Amino acid sequence: MTQYHNPYHFVPAVDEARLDDLSVADFEDLKVNHVRHDLYANNTFSGRIICRLTTETPIFIGANRTKEATETTPAEVAPFLLDKKATIPASSLRGLISSVAEAASNSALRVLENRAFSFRKMMTESLSAIGMVVIENESYHLRPLTLPNIELNQGRPARLLGGFTNLFLEPNLKVYVGSPSDIRKSGFPYETFSLERPKYYGLKLKKRTWSANKDLPADPNQYIKNGRFLLSQRPLVSGDPISWDKIPDSERSQYTRGIMRVLGCDPKRDLPNTKKHEIFIPYPVEAESWLTIPIQKSAVERFHELAYERTDETLKSPELLPYEPRGTKRNPDAGKKLFRLKEGDLVFFRPTDNGKEIEEIAFSSIWRGRVEATWKSGIDAARAADFFSEIDPDLPPFDSGRKQITIAEQLFGFVQDDKDKKQTSSLALAGRVYFSHAQTSVGNECFLPPVTLRILDSPKPPSPALYFKYPEGQNEYIAKRNLNLDDHVPQGRKFYLHHRPQEISQEAWKTGNNDRTKQKVKITLIKSQTVFYFHIDFDNLNDRELGLLLYALKPTSEFRHKIGMGKPLGLGAINIEPVGLFRINRQARYSAAGLFAPRYSESWLTNNENRQMWPLTYASEQTVVAQSFTVEPIRQAFRDSMNADIRQALETIGNPAKIRHRVVTPLVSVNGREEDSEKETFQWFVANDRNKGRAECLQPLDAKSREMPALPALPKP
Repeated sequence: MTQYHNPYHFVPAVDEARLDDLSVADFEDLKVNHVRHDLYANNTFSGRIICRLTTETPIFIGANRTKEATETTPAEVAPFLLDKKATIPASSLRGLISSVAEAASNSALRVLENRAFSFRKMMTESLSAIGMVVIENESYHLRPLTLPNIELNQGRPARLLGGFTNLFLEPNLKVYVGSPSDIRKSGFPYETFSLERPKYYGLKLKKRTWSANKDLPADPNQYIKNGRFLLSQRPLVSGDPISWDKIPDSERSQYTRGIMRVLGCDPKRDLPNTKKHEIFIPYPVEAESWLTIPIQKSAVERFHELAYERTDETLKSPELLPYEPRGTKRNPDAGKKLFRLKEGDLVFFRPTDNGKEIEEIAFSSIWRGRVEATWKSGIDAARAADFFSEIDPDLPPFDSGRKQITIAEQLFGFVQDDKDKKQTSSLALAGRVYFSHAQTSVGNECFLPPVTLRILDSPKPPSPALYFKYPEGQNEYIAKRNLNLDDHVPQGRKFYLHHRPQEISQEAWKTGNNDRTKQKVKITLIKSQTVFYFHIDFDNLNDRELGLLLYALKPTSEFRHKIGMGKPLGLGAINIEPVGLFRINRQARYSAAGLFAPRYSESWLTNNENRQMWPLTYASEQTVVAQSFTVEPIRQAFRDSMNADIRQALETIGNPAKIRHRVVTPLVSVNGREEDSEKETFQWFVANDRNKGRAECLQPLDAKSREMPALPALPKP
């Protein structure tokens, strides 16, 4: 079976003592030695590093979007320019080097999307009872309306079990309406019930009551699936629901008043072709006073968080997720069409075992679950930061719970972030390294003709088969619903792999079709072998910090960084070479003699460096004579002190020679042939999930790794 490399792999985050941590208590008490901006400390380094950056594949750093996507044309994004010349912005360089420094030093993740992890539930976990949201005393309640699907036991009468037992005064069964063709017509006349514009309908239904044993005898008007499950009832007379207003008063007693729940089959919505009906919910006048049950606060928070997550992922898509029932209004919030529960909303639900509270609500019968954990405050989401905290509580981004400030934070700065807490004050530190833009002397001739990229689909976390692992030994497949804080840890920090020369020469980043243009973008690439120069000014660095900075710039001679858009497609490979370091003796500069002394007291140049090739920006550095400084021992001393697993993983990922197979998003194969990687990338994960006993997962990198782990193309499910 064909093997290939996933477009990204991970540098592990480990639990070990860090030599360079600064305690938060000492930082607050100003016991910071050199980690400061108010004075220049003794025995520290200040100065400038000049670097040459050479593109080894085409690269793209975007600026503003110049054209929005349509049904037939992709969006267009302009390249970042300065003085009308190709430029790599300082922010991109800073982010690139700081991410390598964080990984190399096992420092905290200064940036982490601390999202809740969700997954699509299985059929066996589906919800089937429908209720209406009611707000009482400023808290959410639910009015149960229709019975859940009831499993029949050897032909005996249907009986509610568990928490459903006492929720329904009447055996209210839903009614499936509409045919597969009717519900897909643009003129389908029904919308979901709303209290803002209540619309009622009527159907002729059999009047049902509970028996003395609180069960529901069988009758011909019940819809029973596979002889095992009571799902709904059938009308006494075939036909669609009639508007209640159009039923004469003299005939209304023959009808049951009801409301509609319509998900809709808009062509823009990626709904399954198996959808065959919409739902009529019997809702007589007396139903307006039926009992209501409190919805657990955790259930409301889970619902809102999952709805927000799906919306946030698709804000730029033509159709937002989650798919709310047709006619249901969202609640605009700060420009985002978020969904918040409103009175009158129709939802699927599940009660607690005792039936006194509602423990789960959802938009559809098969919705999404959430990776959760039990905290002192109750059940809540287990987020990315929680998983990293299980390795080391000082690994997540800086917040009020942190006890140590890691070396990368000391070097590049940090800002305390407690989004979920009321902050009266917070800690922050500006970085002590300052990046310039990287510029080239080449004009517009460094640009390639505009190109439309392949779709940048990528599986979102948690995707445990890729993003998580077991703490010890060989990694094994982890199902999404089994992911938990006790048994699993993150693979680490994500870095993109380099592509093989043959894939680069074939320009594998170009799209092969005109499909799904709203998910594509047209860009203007900078050619390979374009040379840029940039510099980094630094102040008050000790030996370890300077060694870390030098290592992050050039871990090994074979190491190549990746930058900009299209990294999973093979774009963005660059070779960064520190070519000169110029040290400033700050104490001497501020003495009387230093007023007339040269700016730089010491310097280092890489072997055989021709400074005449440097831009005029560095005219003063071109003439520096003193070369009494050397950088390699400082860089090597830091490299020698690194965790062996981290060093091997980082240097393996950054070495193009370690790539043995094609680098591509996980694929499935059909009759032995790989599917197009621009098709739905979820197919590999579906096939993998169903490949019981033989499911694949990404093997971690560690000190023993000599090859980049590969994955197989799986048979299409």
